[in-house]
Amino acid sequence: MTQEFDVAQGYFEYLCEIIHVDQIDRSYWILAHDLHARPFYALIPHDENRASDGLELREEYLREIRYPKYVDIEGECSVLEMLIGLARRMDFETSDPYDFDNTTDRTAYWFWEMIDNLGLLAFDDDSYVDYGGMTRVNWEIDRLLKRAYKKNGDGGLFPLMQTSQDQRNTELWYQMNAYLTERELA
Repeated sequence: MTQEFDVAQGYFEYLCEIIHVDQIDRSYWILAHDLHARPFYALIPHDENRASDGLELREEYLREIRYPKYVDIEGECSVLEMLIGLARRMDFETSDPYDFDNTTDRTAYWFWEMIDNLGLLAFDDDSYVDYGGMTRVNWEIDRLLKRAYKKNGDGGLFPLMQTSQDQRNTELWYQMNAYLTERELA
């Protein structure tokens, strides 16, 4: 009997590997699943580019496992995919231009920083239920997607110390750049 490969499950595990869902002292499989179950949608013009970044991960994965070109991973971009795509952009924007071997990948670092900014870092697998689990996680994801965070970005992905622009009306790309600039990283 042959065992059929589950492309969708393999892809989810691939995403979890990128962000190091299994950490030294905790794991975040449940949170990653919740983030992957929620579709990302754009309320602000050009935020659909962040979805495109996330969807690129699917093609990368299928190329890596050498799956036939006619195989496709269906569905909208998930919040997890969007966050990983955005973390990769952050890694690129903050990378050392003299690292010619391109050996330093800080995608996981930036992903977990955004998760912390969203207030979701406490939701590891052991604490998930104790902290309100899916109800609280979905509330935080809704706050992100509906842009119900504070004007300075607090409660969103990129809180700023000082800003003259309402971050709720600012494209994620520009929020990210302001965040990195404020930290003198870009």
